[in-house]
Parts: sequence; C-alpha cells; structure tokens
Amino acid sequence: MSLERDQQLIAPDDTVTITALVANRGPAAVEETVEVAVPAGWSVDHPDTVAIPSGAVARVTITVTVPHQAQWGSTGSVTVGVPGSRDLTSAIVIRTDPSVLHNELAWPEYAEQGEWLTSGLRGWNNITTRYSAEGVTGGSARWVPVIPSTGTYEVSVWYPTHPSSTTEATYVVRHPGGDSVTLVDQTSTGDDWVRLGVFALEPGAPAEVILDVVNAGVHRASAARFRLLGEDDLRPMVVMEVPELIEAGASVTVPVQVRAGELKVATELRAAVPAGWTVSPVSAPVELAPGEEIEITLTFTAPASASPGSAYEVAVFLDGVESRGATAVGTPPAVRNVTGDGTPVYLETGPWKPSGLLNVDGSGTRYCTPGRDGTAVWSPAVTGRHLVRVWFPSDGASSRTAVHTISHAEGTAATTFDQRATGGSWEALGVFELAQESTVTVTASDGGALRTGALEVWPVVPAEG
Repeated sequence: MSLERDQQLIAPDDTVTITALVANRGPAAVEETVEVAVPAGWSVDHPDTVAIPSGAVARVTITVTVPHQAQWGSTGSVTVGVPGSRDLTSAIVIRTDPSVLHNELAWPEYAEQGEWLTSGLRGWNNITTRYSAEGVTGGSARWVPVIPSTGTYEVSVWYPTHPSSTTEATYVVRHPGGDSVTLVDQTSTGDDWVRLGVFALEPGAPAEVILDVVNAGVHRASAARFRLLGEDDLRPMVVMEVPELIEAGASVTVPVQVRAGELKVATELRAAVPAGWTVSPVSAPVELAPGEEIEITLTFTAPASASPGSAYEVAVFLDGVESRGATAVGTPPAVRNVTGDGTPVYLETGPWKPSGLLNVDGSGTRYCTPGRDGTAVWSPAVTGRHLVRVWFPSDGASSRTAVHTISHAEGTAATTFDQRATGGSWEALGVFELAQESTVTVTASDGGALRTGALEVWPVVPAEG
C-alpha cells in the first residue's frame, strides 16, 4: 500500500484528500476493511471497505478536515490501515500564519533589548512567552515584519494576562505616517489579539511594533500581527432582515444592523421603498467608532392597493453600502427550482454526488468533496428586477466558504456562507436586475463538502430612490 496527498501545506479549517493505493497480489478478488486514525478533534471521511480484483490496485479516497482550533505550524499524523498491508502514516503539516510574528522567531523579525526572561505562561498558538524583569526599565521587545504589498493593515498584539503585569504597557506602532502610541492594561486584557489600530503600510517603509518598558511593572510579550485588510474589512456592514410576507395595508417593523468596519463612520442611513409605500424614518444619523455597531428600527407600510402574490423591494443605503430585500403581499410568488430539475438550467463541474440530506421539497440535494474542486451554476433565464434566494442543507463536514456569485445586468455580487453554521432555510443573495444570461455560480475555497439544494427568483416591484 502507498499513500498520495493532494497538497503539502494546509491551514486550520482546511481539508486534505489522501489516496491509498492498495494492491491485491493474490489469485482471487478480496474485500478488505479500511481503518483510518486521525488526531483528536480532526474529522475523517472514508469508505468502510475496499474491493480489490485479483492482480489489481484499488484507490481509496480519504478526506481529512483539520479543525478550526488546530495550531498554526503544527503537524498531525493520519494513519491508514488495510489488512494484508502494513499501516502507513501521512504527516499533515499546518503552515505558519504568515501575518504573525512571535517571540520564538530570530532577529530581525523579533528582537529584545534589556533584561527579559522566559515565562511559564503560554502565548499565541501555545508558544512560550517572555517577560521583562520586575523593577527594570529601559528595555524593549520589537516585532519587524516584511510588508508584502501596499495597503491598510490592522496591527494587533498577543500577550498572556496575569495580575502581576503592568497596567500601562506602552506599545509603539512605527509606520510611514510616524509613531502611534497605545497604552494597554495587561492585567485585564489579553490571551487574545488586542488591536492597536489600522495603518497604511507599504514595502520598504517603516513598519514595526515596539513594546517599550518605560515603567517598573512586568511587561509580557508573545506575538504581533500585521493583517492586510480588504475592502470588506474597511467598509461598514449593513444587514436588513426583511420578512417574507406582509398584508396589504399593514405595517412591519424591520431591524437594520449597522456595524462599522476598520474605519469610523459618520454619515446617515437612508431608506427607499416602491411607489405608494411609506417608511419611517426615511433617514437616520449614524456615528460609529471602528468595530462599533448599532441597530436602527424602520417601519415599512404597504398600501391597501398592493397586489396579493406580488413582491416589493425595500432598500437601505449607508456610505456606499446597501442592503436590499423584498417582501411579498399575502403569498410568495411560486418560482421555486431545485437542483437537477432542469428549470432553471443547473450544471455542475467536478466530483459532485447525490446527498442523503433532504432538499426543501423533500427531494435530494447535491454535494462536492473537496468543495474547492467543484462548481455549480444556475441559469434562471429571466429578466428584470428579482429577489434571488438559495437553499442548501447544513452539515458538520460542509464547506465554510461556500461562495454564491451572481452575475447580473449591473455587474457581479458575491455572498459567502458557512454551510456548517447556516442552512436548512432560505438565504437571500439580494435584489438584482437580471439579464437573460445572468447566472448564480457556487464555489468554495476550502475542502469541506460544498452543497446545493434549491434556487428561488421572485420578480419584484422596485424601490424608488
């Protein structure tokens, strides 16, 4: 028997596929049991048995998922056993988090000045930590990254919490704009990432974190993180949960969740409804610090003349971000389509299989393992303004990065679902202007099982404004 693996380095939450090649050199066909042992907390999927014709070699596909809490830089062993062959072990190496510098690295990534000692307190990723000698000032710990690309970075530090630590640890972030100083109480925060701020960094320019020992208290050091932020990190998030149904002439109260990204927000939330509808308030001021969130309540009222069975769009706008939804009067439009029914056209590429998990209508669903190897495409073949919703089952081995990308008449939009945490209900992708060639494409970037179930497209009366 021999083992093959589809990738050498993986990350927590990722999945690796191991193929066992099992030979039968005997005169008759055999069916052998397959046993696989993985580290505690890891999950594995494999056939219970393998049938091997005489003189042939059979392939056994084994899918191993690394848990979210797995340590960066660690190694886990997967052992495969088949009677008649000796057990073989494959070492799964979890790569080092590239955004993190820690105190077990060498100069110039990590350096100390002054008197520092090794602590029994564990640090980031369970590594050893360092602390400054009590009563001794003038020392420093320094983390110096190599910035790979120009952008906005969140800079954070990790240290262990202890009641004997200083209440005023002085952290200096050196960046192209100068030095930014943050005082941190190491007795009440820690054992996690503590954010120092967001900074514009670029290759070759100043970039480092310095822990200055400017008082006699014990200062503790473990790691610093320089995390490159994308547009989704910087802009605010607006989520409006619109009820599926409303009665003609009735009102509905809708909570709108607003959360600032890594930049502060000082603007107003504005609402829009179809002709004849009303919303209160039409606008509301929003002032948020980075990461802060609030809930704003809006009341939407449908006119008595609203058509039963028709859906109507409502929308909110904030600082270039929008959230759109739709609600149907009385009953929803009958526009449900499930995988494989041909309406709309549903196509797959990759190793998709039927699943025993039931669909919204009681039929079967589909899955692809590993998820990164599959693509599913819906082609609704409708035009005009529509609410687009998807339904998929939930399972503990499913993908955490199920990306649903819709191409519409005005561009593209993507929504990512953790199919382990969500599923079993309709999930809205949004309201879009669809063209005849519009599609919904389902992909994943991890190795969990990517799942599909059903698609709905509701024609809607558009909001104005």
